Amino acid sequence: MMNEVKNKAAAPPVQKGGSYEIDISGFGHSGEGVGRINEFTVFVPYVLPAERILVKITEVKRNFARGRLVKLIKKSPDRTEPVCPVYYRCGGCQLQHLNYQAQLAAKRRLVVDAVTRIGNLPNIEVKPAIGAPNPLYYRNKMQFPVSNSANGKVKVGCYAKGTHEVIDTSHCFIQSQVNNDIACIVKELVQDLGISIYDEQTGNGSIRHVLGRVGTATGEVMVVLITATDNLPYEDKIVSTLRQRIPGLASIQHNVNSKRTNVIFGEKTRVVWGKKAITDKLGDFIFQISARSFFQINPP
Repeated sequence: MMNEVKNKAAAPPVQKGGSYEIDISGFGHSGEGVGRINEFTVFVPYVLPAERILVKITEVKRNFARGRLVKLIKKSPDRTEPVCPVYYRCGGCQLQHLNYQAQLAAKRRLVVDAVTRIGNLPNIEVKPAIGAPNPLYYRNKMQFPVSNSANGKVKVGCYAKGTHEVIDTSHCFIQSQVNNDIACIVKELVQDLGISIYDEQTGNGSIRHVLGRVGTATGEVMVVLITATDNLPYEDKIVSTLRQRIPGLASIQHNVNSKRTNVIFGEKTRVVWGKKAITDKLGDFIFQISARSFFQINPP
């Protein structure tokens, strides 16, 4: 009898498929909104603190649940229209529905919470986050998967959230324009030349990912094509097209990843044309950036 009572008390107050009205009180670490039903935590993407919503529960765990927005009952004054037309389908960004000043305040709040609640340091001053002059077009590194659509068209872009469905992205608003150009040109080449695309289910096909890097201070550009095959199909045509159409191009490289894995890079990288590394600067320091090296993606 005692065990039955205990189990009933521990049962989550929500059910999968059920709909509930909740108030959103904060953010999770992936940018999703956080609300509570009888002190039970519910995570909902694309909602903001101070909003009241109708949520449909999609997943229930022992200590939390996840849901999707059904109706926005009360809207936050900080809500804004995302600039990207595929934002709600693409998994690349999390907070475009929140205006930029409120994004900065939310980032500061995450640091305050970590310092005070986790670090137990209540007297540490956390100053306001310093925003970028332009919060768009800042990424100097792009690595997009390549995929086929149902109608046979080539897709290059980010994965949809929680899936391996590629959302075709002809113009990513957080990538440098050079990287957007690289993605579009490679997509054209794969389509026009009939280059086979790697299939995660069968392990067949060639091209897997395209990577672009640009030196923000120098303008030097690198393109890396990742294939499951040892050869790069139509290598001469790819090299000549990229050289003609990408200003500042300094390096074209080919990486081989033949493993059935989610890891992007394989162990073997060769220079197809140009230099092994591009150059960029941070302050007075000069860096040589290779295909697989880490470098700050937003130098300014």
